[in-house]
Amino acid sequence: HAASEVSALNDEATERFDHHSKVYLKAGMLLILGTVIAAIFADPLVDAVDNFSSAASIPSFFVSFIAMPLAISSSDAVSALTFASRKNQRTASLAFSE
Repeated sequence: HAASEVSALNDEATERFDHHSKVYLKAGMLLILGTVIAAIFADPLVDAVDNFSSAASIPSFFVSFIAMPLAISSSDAVSALTFASRKNQRTASLAFSE
């Protein structure tokens, strides 16, 4: 009886180890994939910002560090304002958490 309990515990530990190793492998692959995607799109993005700032006669620093972050987060701001306009407890809480 004790041998079967030990065997069951060993099987559970092996299964748990296999699960953790799969999770770590997937996480590592996703990190590599994200790095590759960032490397692929970084240069075209820099070129686009540089071309836009030249065409608009706006300093590229302003475009990179002020205009782009505002443009990226504008959808979050609209979403927060939409939630806030509903005027109830839950949506107000969601708006403030945004």
